[in-house]
Amino acid sequence: MRFISLFILSVFMFGCVTVPEYLKYPEQYESYGSNISAVNYGSSVKIEYKSPSILETEARDDAKLRRVKESGEVYIPQGGFVYLNIHSSTIGAADTQYWEVIVEDMQGNELVRRQGEPTVAYYTIEHGMTFWYNLMVTPVDQEVKGNFKVFVNDLLLKNQSEFIVTLTK
Repeated sequence: MRFISLFILSVFMFGCVTVPEYLKYPEQYESYGSNISAVNYGSSVKIEYKSPSILETEARDDAKLRRVKESGEVYIPQGGFVYLNIHSSTIGAADTQYWEVIVEDMQGNELVRRQGEPTVAYYTIEHGMTFWYNLMVTPVDQEVKGNFKVFVNDLLLKNQSEFIVTLTK
């Protein structure tokens, strides 16, 4: 009887605490033709990277779809964009003003540093729990030569996440 009670209790506890897929963070993943390795997850974040060539292809495809001429009005930084996806259990912790992105080359030279601005996070409800999420975009205005590191600082919890972006395209 005791075993059955423990079994039922464990099934109930773990069945109610199912973690959504977007909150599971892999050690390595692909992002728009680049490989990203998570060295350290200090917080619930994930990064994406779009190189200038990917951004140019997207702009060209968009112009073709919209049946307009390509214009030079599209802003494409020399080093592309780093996208920070933030996930949190509270609205305040998902506010980008409490996050900082630092991009460095592999020798430790800083290419860009950006702290977010006050924003209101988006939310989703899964399994009766509210999850907050936000997006912070960091332009890398210097040309990126080879692989690079991205550090994400959670200024509320004083945690740092570290990623290595390996360029494949």
